[in-house]
Amino acid sequence: MRATDPLDSQPLGLSWDIIDIHAHFFPPGWFEAVWNFFEKHNWPINYKGAPAELAQQLRGFGVSHFTVLNYLHKPGLRDSLAEWTRDFAASQPGAIPFGTLYPGEPGNLEAARRWFLEWDFRGLKIQPLVSKKYVPDPDMYPVFELMAETGRWLLIHIGTAPYPNEFTNLGDLEKLLNDIPGLPVILAHMGGYEFERALNLMERFPSLRMDTTMIFVNAGVFDARYPLPMERLSPFLDRILFGSDFPNIPYDYAESIDGLRRYGFAGADLERITRANAARILGLD
Repeated sequence: MRATDPLDSQPLGLSWDIIDIHAHFFPPGWFEAVWNFFEKHNWPINYKGAPAELAQQLRGFGVSHFTVLNYLHKPGLRDSLAEWTRDFAASQPGAIPFGTLYPGEPGNLEAARRWFLEWDFRGLKIQPLVSKKYVPDPDMYPVFELMAETGRWLLIHIGTAPYPNEFTNLGDLEKLLNDIPGLPVILAHMGGYEFERALNLMERFPSLRMDTTMIFVNAGVFDARYPLPMERLSPFLDRILFGSDFPNIPYDYAESIDGLRRYGFAGADLERITRANAARILGLD
């Protein structure tokens, strides 16, 4: 996977390819609805186009692998969205499919078993801010136990950034990890804005990772400054993963990498975050 070109040959100034652990893809009509929602809330979208065009744009940035993440705001759409995700990922080099569930919907365990064991989905994306469902929902525990057994990753947006609701308390994630300690979890947005509490969870649960999505950037639409010193992050440099939130970002993709550099990540540490850590947990090396 490693490139052998000189430093400035990669479009973003790296000498290796990037793995983006947090990229969103929806069917075209869904994408337009998501973009309209964001822009009505003063969140301009920098990248728009057909899903295949956006995937090609990612590869043009030097991204060799990227997740296909989406989420649900109501029941009844799970299976059709999963089928689209399966087919789209199969058509795109480097695409890594994740499913999504609406907690409490009948058939969730059977769907997850099919996705993981037959379709090779690598995990689930759960968005409590949108679903308005608690993370430790008892109906979801059989799914989470299956994920722990099969090594599938739960990528979850929980925390108070860019704004909270009653379902985004990190205490809910703590309860889930206490109940299922081996559950592989990627905490989106580094747990923002509950950064210190997120690192305390990292200390307690070795199966927990976090992604850099929309943190360290000059966003303009919310406070993305990371308030903790590098010394606080140093013990976890092999458990931090690069994510961008592409295409739903109000700035250039390069800012996601430039922000990491400004914070102080460089050399082998920057490569670990932008490539090696994700390659290891996803079996891409």
